[in-house]
Amino acid sequence: MGPKGPEPRNFFLKRLEATMADASKSDDRVLIMIFSHGDYDSAGGLCIGIDVTSTFEDNRLLKPSHVTSIFLKYPNVKTTIYMNSYYSEFGHAP
Repeated sequence: MGPKGPEPRNFFLKRLEATMADASKSDDRVLIMIFSHGDYDSAGGLCIGIDVTSTFEDNRLLKPSHVTSIFLKYPNVKTTIYMNSYYSEFGHAP
């Protein structure tokens, strides 16, 4: 059923780090699009590759601190994050 544990989040972070490094070398900009359940601002993080109907550990969530630590390494890269509002419906059935 796919990767378990923190692997999906870690894969995303590795790709983000590589993308930011490439953009820094070539003076490019980065657009990040995230579509996920969770709450990035107040509920601890976003669910990346997690079945939201099951119990999951906090160490599997994508948190602002993860992304910020990468951004701080590349201050010259202009970055835009686009997040849909689907996460705002976390826990609500249609």
